[in-house]
Formats: sequence, structure tokens, C-alpha cells
Amino acid sequence: MHALDSLIVKLQDVDRIRAKQGWSQRLKYTESHVLLVVTHGEGLLQLEHGEYLLSHQRVYSCGPKQTYGIREVGAAGLEVIILRFNLYQECASQPGQLEIWREEAEFLKNHHGRLLLPGEKLISLCESMDYNWQSGQELGRYRCQLEFQNLLYDLVQSQAGTQKEDSLALLERTKAYIEGHFTENLTLERLSAMAGFSQSYYVDLFKKRYGMSAMEYMTQLRMDKAKRLMAVSNLKLRDIAHQIGYQDEFYFSRKFKKEVGVSPSVYMKKRCRKIAAYSIEAIGYLLALDIVPYAAPLHPKWTGYYYQHYGKDIPVHMSAYRKGLDWESNISILREAAPDLIISLDNISAREKELLEAMGEVHYISAEISDWREQLLRLAVLLGEEKQADRWLSAFASKVHTAKTSLAEAAHDRKTVVLRIEKEQLYAYCSRATCEIFYGELGFSAGYSGNDSMYNDPITVGSLHLLEADYLLVMVRQEDLTLAYWRRLCESPEWQSLKAVRHNQLFMISPSPWLEYSPMGQERIVEEVSHLFIGK
Repeated sequence: MHALDSLIVKLQDVDRIRAKQGWSQRLKYTESHVLLVVTHGEGLLQLEHGEYLLSHQRVYSCGPKQTYGIREVGAAGLEVIILRFNLYQECASQPGQLEIWREEAEFLKNHHGRLLLPGEKLISLCESMDYNWQSGQELGRYRCQLEFQNLLYDLVQSQAGTQKEDSLALLERTKAYIEGHFTENLTLERLSAMAGFSQSYYVDLFKKRYGMSAMEYMTQLRMDKAKRLMAVSNLKLRDIAHQIGYQDEFYFSRKFKKEVGVSPSVYMKKRCRKIAAYSIEAIGYLLALDIVPYAAPLHPKWTGYYYQHYGKDIPVHMSAYRKGLDWESNISILREAAPDLIISLDNISAREKELLEAMGEVHYISAEISDWREQLLRLAVLLGEEKQADRWLSAFASKVHTAKTSLAEAAHDRKTVVLRIEKEQLYAYCSRATCEIFYGELGFSAGYSGNDSMYNDPITVGSLHLLEADYLLVMVRQEDLTLAYWRRLCESPEWQSLKAVRHNQLFMISPSPWLEYSPMGQERIVEEVSHLFIGK
């Protein structure tokens, strides 16, 4: 019996994205199952720890409790219909009662980038579902439920069939092959033959799709593995070179310096001490001292910036899911990693401190009392990086001065309110970083006053009208309930009549730097505000 025979399917929502060239959507978290159907254009789907090409007339799936993001990469824009649905099963302990089935559906796992239905049938069915869901007609959504059942049936049935791979699927197959065999002596002749293309066509197509040549991609994979080996082992340079596919250690050394910017010996010296960042903020302190942590909480959504820029250089990844939720698992990971030093905020539980200190030396960063600059200098003394701290602080001061000068006209005599949107509630928000950098050093004026300098106060759209803010900076939690509320809010006349919305002075901001109080977090706020207001 097929798994679907024992499940009940309910379509929850149909949404349509019409994206212009260069558009991107931040990673979002979903509690539901999601199907994405590309009706026009091309893009990239970031799904947990991998990326997939989004192409016309293809279907992609994302399971519950996963994160996904979308980016347009073609010249003609991108249109995607997003179908969110839940699966229900009979509760084993209470016959007759239904419970949500949160597992990733095995029968949808292999649909990434695969053309599952004849193109015209797929697009026609999805266009009809989108129309019926949004129409407001009697029985429109009921009909949509039936159409979705048909779509799901056809998708599952298609797994039994075989379909001829198109050029994109063949290209992705060779990319996956490189990822599994990059330590071997791969050649363009071999890879292009796998895809059935001429070498020149293969080279052009690969670079167009992935932004680098196949050989450059192979080199990147080799350097990433070399850095991981340098960080976690005492292997000699010759042995590392051999393990990643180079027989000549001197050629490898020259190649490494060209790609990474420093020689292998300098890189290994920098990584010889295993320093773990137990908290997200600790990552921002260590990176300001030019130290890449040995272990850190990383996730493509929850710590997206650090994951994207440093994830491949950090050997040990701990959970970053909803700060502090997986602390016991993170303690176990650290115990196995055996770091020489652990850096953590001091606002963790007594039990966590006890277990961390049982592993060895722990340095605590004050979460509430001291200024981040003072904390950075204290950490620099501990690690012998005083000169690097001075250099970083000097460069940061210069960056703030330049930004403040450029932003003076935009900030002058104009009120700003920072908003958080979570579930179905608006909050006027000011974190410590927001207070010190945005309102303090960059000189913007707060359009809302809380009972304290830092606040997270519920607020209504009606109250926002009374504030008459010139600018709204909005951070939206990327999960289904919040996003559905945000869409409804944007369509409401009350929201559209807000002063900042009418004058097109609403800016979407990434939550992570505004919630994080660290040197790197402060720097990222300066960069984001400069980009939003003056495009730099």
C-alpha cells in the first residue's frame, strides 16, 4: 500500500510570486509541506543545505520544519506558484482522531528539478488552482482541493515512469558528480561526455548556470576540504595535498595561496588553536579578531550570514535553531569536538555553564552590562590579538563616519520606527544594537518612545498612524503564519494609508544583525542602512 493511501491531504494556501530580474526572497521556515511550480523564467532554490536550479515547468518540494529561499537568475523574471499543504494520519493512540503528519514525504523527496508532468498539463492545472483559490467564488476553494489531489496523484504516479533528462538535469548530474569525485583527476572531456555535450557547449553552459567553470568549481571544493583538514587534523601539507587530489605539494601550496589569499602554513598557524563559539554573538566577536571559530552554531536560515560566508571554513556545526533550544545537543557536540577554548555570552543557564566549564577554559562575554567595544578588547587581550582589535575598531570608526556623513540628509528631521512582525502581531522594536548604532551613531531619530531605551512593544496600525513616521524599517519572521498575516496587512487600506507606505519609504531589513549585539552585527547594520538609504 502506498503511503498516500493512509493519509488525508488538505491544501492550506496557494500563493503566486511574480519576480523581476535580480529579485530574491530570504530563507523562510515552513511547518507545512510545500510544492513550488515554476510557470515562467529561471531561478535558484536554496533548500536547507543545498541549491537547485529552478526551471520552467518543473516542480520542487520542501518538507515540514525546513527552510527554503528563492532567487531569480534569468533575464526574463521568474513566476512561481507555491502550494502549501498538510498531511494528516489517524492517531495510533486514539483511533478516529487525526494528527498532522510532520515527516518529510518520501514520495516527494526525489522531485527536485524533475519534470514530473507534461508541461502544458502541469501549468494549466496550477494556473487553474491559483485562479480558483483567489477568485472568492462559491466552491472555488473546494474545486482547488480536488485539483490539488489530482496534481499530487500525477506527481506520485510519475515516479514509476522514466523520463528523458533535459540539458539542465544532465548539467546538474555532472555537478553532483564533481561534488562526489573532486579528489580524482577529472577532465572537461570526461565531464562533457557524461552530459553528452561538446566541451565548448558544456563549458559555456556550466559557467552560465553556476557563475564559475567546472574546473573552478572543482578547485573550490578542493580548497574547502583542505581548509577543513587543516583545522581538524595534524596532517602534513603533503598528505593534505594528496587527499584532495594534488600529487605535487608545492603546486598545491601555490594554488592555495592564490585561492585563499594566504599560504597554507599561515592558514594552519591561524587555525592551530581550536576556539569554539558557543553563542551566535561569539562568532561576531571572533571574526572581528580575524579568527574563524573551530565550532559554532550555524544554519542557512537562523544564522544565514555566517553560514553563507564562513560555513565551509568552520569544521564543527552546532544547532542554531531558536536560540538555546538545542543546548543539550550542542553541549554533546562540543564535548566530542574537545575545543581548547569556548567563547559564550554569559546569559546562559547555570547548568550550561557547569557543563561548559567541565570541558576546559571558558570566556564569557557580558550580555547586558559592558559595551561591545570593551568586550572585544578584553577578548583580544585573552587571545593576543590586541593589534587586530585596534585595526578593526579603527576601520569600523571610519566606516561609521563615512556612512553618517552620507546619511545626514536622509536622517535629518525625519522620524523612523523599526517594526517586528511575528505571527499576527506588530511590535515597535529597538534592540541594544538598534539604539546604539542606528539611533545613536548614525543619527536617525526614533519615531516611537518606549518605557526604556530598548523595547519590543505591541503596536497597532492605528497607533502607527498617530506617530506619522517618515520611515518604517520592517523585519518579518519568515514562517507561514507570519507571512500570511504580512500579505494581508500589506493589502489593507489602513496599512496602505500610512505616511511612510504612501511615500514609498518602507524598507525591509534582515533580522539577524539587528537582533545580534556583536562587532560584526554592528558593522552589518551600518552596511545595510547605507545600502537601503543611499545604495552603497
